[in-house]
Amino acid sequence: MLRLLSRLLRRQDGIALPVVIGSLTVVTGLAVGTFTVAIENNQASARDRDHKRALAAAEAGLQTAILRITDLDPGPTECVTTQIVPLNAQNECPSTGDISIGNGASFRYVVSTPASGDCATVPGFTPNEAEDRCITATGKANGVTRRVQMRFFFEPPFLPWGSAGLVGKNKVDIGNNKIIDSAIGTNGQIILGNNSNAWELLIPDTAEDPELGNNATVDTAVAGGNAVRTPRVPKWEFPTMDWTSPRVTNNNATLAQRAAATGVTLQNGKYLKFNQQGQQITLPTGTYYLCGLDASANGNVINVEPGAKVRMYIDSNRGNPTWCDAANPLDGQFIIKNDGKVNPLPTTDPKAEQFALFVYGTSATGDPVDVDMNNGVAFWGTIWAPDSTIDIKNNQVVSGGFTAGSIDMKNNGGFQYDSDIANQPLPGTADAENLSWTECQRNPSVATDPESGCS
Repeated sequence: MLRLLSRLLRRQDGIALPVVIGSLTVVTGLAVGTFTVAIENNQASARDRDHKRALAAAEAGLQTAILRITDLDPGPTECVTTQIVPLNAQNECPSTGDISIGNGASFRYVVSTPASGDCATVPGFTPNEAEDRCITATGKANGVTRRVQMRFFFEPPFLPWGSAGLVGKNKVDIGNNKIIDSAIGTNGQIILGNNSNAWELLIPDTAEDPELGNNATVDTAVAGGNAVRTPRVPKWEFPTMDWTSPRVTNNNATLAQRAAATGVTLQNGKYLKFNQQGQQITLPTGTYYLCGLDASANGNVINVEPGAKVRMYIDSNRGNPTWCDAANPLDGQFIIKNDGKVNPLPTTDPKAEQFALFVYGTSATGDPVDVDMNNGVAFWGTIWAPDSTIDIKNNQVVSGGFTAGSIDMKNNGGFQYDSDIANQPLPGTADAENLSWTECQRNPSVATDPESGCS
């Protein structure tokens, strides 16, 4: 019996089944472990992806807020959401509410006023509480929240003709029998000749008393003859504009093509000269950079294509001695005479903002005259020439906005302000800077203070 039992125990019949079952058990355990790790890794990857998407959404909120600020140009006590809004009852700026950017992500932002904001202080940066705005943006993606904050400074562009069409740094001299359908501004003196009229005289307390000729009138004049100040205003500013950009990036190649096609000479690519009477050139939208322009022959015309905006810069050897030539008699000058026309649109309502002329000037005093428009000239546009003299004599139609060191307007004709240029900025005078960036806690540490929790 013992021998039989021993023989049976030594036999391997049926061993395969237990081995297979054991192997399957081990493999199943390994598969479950692998599957569990894969699920955890996928969940971690999804969380990481949502965190990144939430941060990207918050950054999109910052950039959208910056765009709103620059577009809306709020006052120092005004908040910005998608529009200008006031402070709420807690003296805080309100939030925009969630703004969807698709695929389960959204952002909201709060833009403070300079006084109400409280951005976190970043090492090495000194805040300007009178001008900086605090932007706090919250991004969300599938339940994950990230919050970021930025201190932002925005200086809106300078508007040269927001309140007056004729502005002289030192002087505005209007001759007899002139109708000036505009306000006049200067830090120096205004002379209004016999029987001439203007809307109002915008001069600071430091300016000389205006000189009014016989029967000269100012629509809002205060009694007192030559002592009229209507009204007293802050001193006029003449900020430095951007000359570097047009020197580097311009459309002079197009100008050369148009000049060649019409017989107008572009000397050395710098000086545009109309050689014969009746010559015309038509310009598309673009920036044109020159050292001088002479359209003094009879009936020369500078056209602007319908709907186009032309920016023409007249530099000088004083401004760019490496390119402009002081020996050229046309250096630094813009001359149009003898029934010449600039931007005479084929409509009854010309738009002055379509042609903008910028003149550097050949001397800081504006002498000699660099902008010379005489004898039946029609001009629709703007001129910025604070270091030059604008000389307008015997004009036909002059409309838009002019700034110069001094403006001398004599004999027939007048001037008409074009309200379309009230919001036309001076290039290069806006300033926008991101002054600091920090990530905050997911939620404000003080419920009523949207900037809290970021220090």
